[in-house]
Amino acid sequence: MGLIDLKTNLRSLSYGSGRGEPYITTPLPAYDADPGNPYLGTDMFGRSGQIRRGLTDVERLAKYLTNGKGLLFTGKQLALEKTRPKVPYGPKRSFLFSTVLAQAGVQGTGVHFDRSNNLDISSEQKYDYKTRTFYNNEDNRLNLLYKSKIAYQQISPTNVFFITGIGDQNTLISYVGGPNSLGGLGKTTLKRSNESKTTTAQYDRRFAILSQNQISTIYKRSTSTGFQGDEKGGSITNFLRVKNNESLASPEIKKKTLGRITDYSKFNRATTFGQGDPGNSKILDRQAYYIDAPKKTDGTDLINFNKVYSSNTGVKLDQSTEDMIKFYIAVINNDDPEIKTYVHFRAYIEGFTDSYGANWSSINYPGRGEEFFKYGGFTRDISFSFKVHVASRVELFPTYQKLNYLSSIMAPDYSSPGYMRGNIVELTVGDYLNDVPGVITNFSYTLSDETSWDIARKDDGTVDTNSAELATLINVDSFSFKPIHNFLPRTIKNLEDPESKFINGGSARIYN
Repeated sequence: MGLIDLKTNLRSLSYGSGRGEPYITTPLPAYDADPGNPYLGTDMFGRSGQIRRGLTDVERLAKYLTNGKGLLFTGKQLALEKTRPKVPYGPKRSFLFSTVLAQAGVQGTGVHFDRSNNLDISSEQKYDYKTRTFYNNEDNRLNLLYKSKIAYQQISPTNVFFITGIGDQNTLISYVGGPNSLGGLGKTTLKRSNESKTTTAQYDRRFAILSQNQISTIYKRSTSTGFQGDEKGGSITNFLRVKNNESLASPEIKKKTLGRITDYSKFNRATTFGQGDPGNSKILDRQAYYIDAPKKTDGTDLINFNKVYSSNTGVKLDQSTEDMIKFYIAVINNDDPEIKTYVHFRAYIEGFTDSYGANWSSINYPGRGEEFFKYGGFTRDISFSFKVHVASRVELFPTYQKLNYLSSIMAPDYSSPGYMRGNIVELTVGDYLNDVPGVITNFSYTLSDETSWDIARKDDGTVDTNSAELATLINVDSFSFKPIHNFLPRTIKNLEDPESKFINGGSARIYN
């Protein structure tokens, strides 16, 4: 039996008690009705009849607004908007149901209305446009807060961006509504931080006394990386040092808040450790860079420029050899141990590993299933990697001379009768290893792909005999060292002995 022969009228069923009728109803078509042409009329435009669906949504929302429920919904939205933080520019703290209706009608077209503004869709209403166009200058709220609360300057107009002005130094910003209000009723007030322990002051200005001009000067000097003028490091400024000298805060507050007060014009990598700054040398002539032999300048890295040297009086520690962390290898002369050949590198050290081992041999006794152990000795292996960077043309040959010499000591040395001998070295890495004797068991490096090679060509394309076709960054991937201790390695007995704090057998600096 077909459904059309049933007694129940399926086209007039109710939606159930308490649910109410829908705002928009569409009669079901007759079972024999003509569906018409789907390619004509409003259903043919947009996705799934976009125009008709949009108009239906507008009609449905309009009925919702006028039946009382929509008015309550609008009231709640207005109260919520008023509790939002109030900013100088950007979305308004309002709600317009008309924009909801307008958005429903154009949904899917790419047009967007701001529900808290009017129906204007131009870019002038956008937060990003207003920020970049009208408020990207010295009159933004942060700068006005500085003027009124720190520099004690009168701002105009009064209460611009809700700033209370110099008349109320305890309050920063105050406005109607906001997070501290109840549905928009009341005010939100941002108070100044109160860190004073006395009853006479409501707030503590701490270090906020520098003028805008001083702040700009500090910023420009602090972000400079070069050396300007006759004094090396003269353009590098420690902001904390300026604050310590010019702030009116008490000495107690400065001591608790500021860090190390270092004068960078006197203590910096160029003046103290000879690292140089090749691109900022006072006498650098970029147009004559490849003319004649390279010359050392104030910007030359002195450790790279320093060549291999031999000495019977010990290592030369001065600006040309000593880095922030000392790093050098001394090769002992097999014919005269008092003479040592020194190789210095800039300490770009990575992956330092100091491995200690104990040899134990196992023993099994008859009638016992477990193993027993007999101590057989002590081992120690040190390994790390480091980078060698050639910063200028004058450093190229000395750098490769040191690498070449260090590679050669892996090969044997021969005595006058012709007997093969290995090379013993002394390794220094900061104060962790101080002239510790031992042997290098592995030394390998890679010419890095991360930087360019010097092509050894002059400006006219001819060969530069004062340079070479070499990489400017060398990665020493593996440096393996086995110490030969000049003291007796043993378990520490006297814990108060300063030299027992390190197993390097003594230190240039004794730590108490």
